[in-house]
Amino acid sequence: MRRLIERCATGTSSFTRNGQTVGSPVTNPQRLTVNSGRDGYTRRTAESVVDSAGAIVNVREFYATGLRGMGIAPAYRPSNSTNGVSNASFILSINQ
Repeated sequence: MRRLIERCATGTSSFTRNGQTVGSPVTNPQRLTVNSGRDGYTRRTAESVVDSAGAIVNVREFYATGLRGMGIAPAYRPSNSTNGVSNASFILSINQ
């Protein structure tokens, strides 16, 4: 997945980036806030957005923290299930 930062809002410690799946020309905006939840964490806001193809996409919330100098970033996606079955997940992002 490719991500390009589009806007920064220093007053709210947030930024908007466009997420793009490799091999797809379609992008979708994602709003992230720095030091949200806890100091050092980054939070992606859960919201419905319109992607570059005009479709409505649901962006899931997550919390991540980068481990500086190690090239890895653990992240947690809280459950957004409405049927009582948890779909929460732990993600480990590794930079190349």
